[in-house]
Amino acid sequence: MTISLSPDQEAALLAVSRQLETSDEAILTGAAGTGKTTVLKAFLARQKQNIVSGTPTWRAALRYQEVVGRPAMTIHSIIYGKPEEEENKDGTIDLRFALKGTGKGAISQRSLVVVDEASMVGVSVYRDLMAVVRRNLSSILWIGDKEQLSPPNDKWGVDLDHPTAALTQVHRQAQNSTPLRFLTAVREGKIDNFRDYDESCRWVPGRQDTIEKFILKTDPERFIEENVIITYTNDMRRGISRIARRLLGATAPIVVNDPLLSFSNRAGLVNGEFVRVVSIENAYKKDELWYELHRALSPFGIDIQAVWVKPPGRSAHRIFVFPQVLAASNGSVSYKTLMEPIFAKLTPFGLANDKSLLRGTSGDDFSRYPRSVLDLWTAAQLIADVEHGYASTAHKAQGSQWPNVLVLVEPTLRYVIKKDASQGVDFGRRWIYTAASRAQFTVQMAYMP
Repeated sequence: MTISLSPDQEAALLAVSRQLETSDEAILTGAAGTGKTTVLKAFLARQKQNIVSGTPTWRAALRYQEVVGRPAMTIHSIIYGKPEEEENKDGTIDLRFALKGTGKGAISQRSLVVVDEASMVGVSVYRDLMAVVRRNLSSILWIGDKEQLSPPNDKWGVDLDHPTAALTQVHRQAQNSTPLRFLTAVREGKIDNFRDYDESCRWVPGRQDTIEKFILKTDPERFIEENVIITYTNDMRRGISRIARRLLGATAPIVVNDPLLSFSNRAGLVNGEFVRVVSIENAYKKDELWYELHRALSPFGIDIQAVWVKPPGRSAHRIFVFPQVLAASNGSVSYKTLMEPIFAKLTPFGLANDKSLLRGTSGDDFSRYPRSVLDLWTAAQLIADVEHGYASTAHKAQGSQWPNVLVLVEPTLRYVIKKDASQGVDFGRRWIYTAASRAQFTVQMAYMP
């Protein structure tokens, strides 16, 4: 299928193609509505070499697959092998990721690597990925939006300020969209002068009833597919979930239709992914996996619950969750703390350290482990690091989109914006741009008291 490009998009495609003929790296940038995905599709359609697509997060990889139509992996799964333990001077243990050479996910000789959401790639990951690309005589195309937030506690590894090609023209289909015109105004620093609001993009009262209306307007079974509330702080994010669960009459720590937000790539979930609880197993199904978890945790007063969850567009599957984490609803009980008894039981067998589970390899002789230990290790990998998920921070939502978005501009955020602005930093503009650009169709903005 021929992909129609505008003159500026054709020029960008030509620029990156020529760059990659003589260099191992090219960078394509563009703001919302300029057609980065269109150019990328046209570029990939013309390639004949092996293509490896990567993103900083699994959530972004899923989104890439949806819009580009090609499989994608996380950068970590492409270039890093099994983590290794390294003892610090104080006796604590850290995990160190070693670059992989060959094998599943590795970059083969003379491949073309495409990385989307490049604004989320920090310095060390950029350095490591470029080392693997160059070692394998390959090349890489970075795709990113330099108006978005940089990685938390890091800076861009990719030089997005000096791209090979930069798409700047907002096209007709984008110009017909009020949310995209709003994003253009934010990007250009003209948000105070923007007046062209309508039902698809508007400011709404910063009141609790605004949040309640947004939550109640959608069938709970479709909330995570159609809506998200974007916050600046985790405290506000958790507060939104408390409001939502009270409105919906949820009294137990976890109920059917609860949305859950994943905070790690565990239990078949990806970091930043939302899933919906579709069923809860009755009174602790007595199988071997649950039994070993119960035996490890119950002496410490820690409970475990098996539930079935469904990610949008994927099949439902079984995971374990900690009711105590979900019941706390304020972050006072952590997943890692409740996992400590399991780490302690698995550490003597080399299947965990005092901080995390370790993965087995295809060369391991699993017959050397007692059956109960293997069951515990297998079950522990199904314990999801989740919280209730009616909202997301902007950083966590980066790389994803929803049809309808409510953005809460909190007092803490306004303080940070004011402080940074006095130092010539445009964090506030980038935060609002990143949060509002999660919307596909409608975006509401609210100043919270």
